[in-house]
Amino acid sequence: MPRLTSLAATVTAVAGLGAFAIAASPAAAAPSEKAENALVWGGTALELSTAAVFYLNFGTDLVPNHGPGMIVNFTPMVIAPAVGYGLRHADPRPALAVHGAGWLGLDLFLLGTLIDGRHDRHRMKVGPAALTLGAAGALAGGFLGATRVGRGDETAVFMGAPPLGFVAGGFVLGGILVLAGGLDGDKASSQFATGAVAGLSLGLGAATYLALRDRDGGPSSSSSTTLTLPTPRVAPSREQIVVSIGGAF
Repeated sequence: MPRLTSLAATVTAVAGLGAFAIAASPAAAAPSEKAENALVWGGTALELSTAAVFYLNFGTDLVPNHGPGMIVNFTPMVIAPAVGYGLRHADPRPALAVHGAGWLGLDLFLLGTLIDGRHDRHRMKVGPAALTLGAAGALAGGFLGATRVGRGDETAVFMGAPPLGFVAGGFVLGGILVLAGGLDGDKASSQFATGAVAGLSLGLGAATYLALRDRDGGPSSSSSTTLTLPTPRVAPSREQIVVSIGGAF
């Protein structure tokens, strides 16, 4: 029963977010935008449901290690495509806001744990810096996703760069730091976290730059001035002038 309750809470949260998007959407999406909307909503639902599954597995004892109860671990693969298809007509901005808030909040939260735990044996600790930076990152990421991310490349990079940077930084750079540090078990978690923060920050930086580069007078800003050169007037040659007696030139 607790597993079903947790799963129902996750599904309800995703469904509530989708209902808000449908209610706030000013009009149905154009056919060319349906696939992008589905990708944004499905990707965000995948992130939320995967985070819920990780919490259930590692933060609680609700999910068993064997038996039918393990089916909970596969629910994100059902929830994500269902949400993406169901909300393909909806405004993607609420999902972009949740996506941005989650990743930038996570990035700064991890950075804060490294700051709070700099004197700790494991080099990581949840303290004032982690909570403050995490909250600030969530607010900034939500605002960025809701108001500054445009269609096309901006949406693709904003959705893909943070998780790719997180995985690449955590496993590649974090693994290098662990090996270089002599496989110290006490410091391994902070070394993986340092790599994840670096990779996630690079991904978020690229997404933010792409979202903001065409704003406020950028290269593609609508406020740019177009220089129109005058068209030169060529005088007709003598052979092109036809003179008619009694007529007109």
